Amino acid sequence: MCVGGYLKYVKKRYLSLFPHYIVAIAVYYFIGKGYSLLSTAKGNVKISLIGIILNVLGFNGFSITYINSVVPGGWYIGTVWLYFLMAPFIFKVVNNASKAVNCVFAALICRVGFHFLCGRVVLDPLLNDWADMCILNQFLFIAIGQFLFFVIIKKDIRLSRLSQLALIMSIMYVTIQKDILTLWALVFAIIILVLSKTGRSILINVNPQT
Repeated sequence: MCVGGYLKYVKKRYLSLFPHYIVAIAVYYFIGKGYSLLSTAKGNVKISLIGIILNVLGFNGFSITYINSVVPGGWYIGTVWLYFLMAPFIFKVVNNASKAVNCVFAALICRVGFHFLCGRVVLDPLLNDWADMCILNQFLFIAIGQFLFFVIIKKDIRLSRLSQLALIMSIMYVTIQKDILTLWALVFAIIILVLSKTGRSILINVNPQT
């Protein structure tokens, strides 16, 4: 993708996501009289100009204080926006179902390592809350969504042996660690894959012939 094409893509994505979010930023700022109504930080958090700017630009995910303290749930907007920025480059590498599964496995390793670093090495409750919401942790679920994109939209259900092994290892790990949300997300993805392999039309809206 050329620079002009990428900038056009970014503009389109920004306008699809942020106009309503900016309104929410203003509403929560005035309702809270300049203070956060719901924050992971301890005590009252005054919403500074930098906090507003980070949220308007979608870079609040980089701030431990402002990732979720301007608009409750704003961490999700920040995560989605960072993914939008990276997506064109990701899909140049992750261009089939097998690579999408490998991406899931890599994202799981990143999630585990990141949590270990934040929870065992850097002992800060606020940092741990940020670690749960930031894209390094949430990208695993995005990666599962990418896999489903190739299975459902692209009709690519071919997995290499290495990808099958990576999927099995991922399931085994989250089962042992009782990572319930990730486990059910992976189980759902596998169910979709199995149904797709059967060739049934259960995933497709087919009008019955009359």
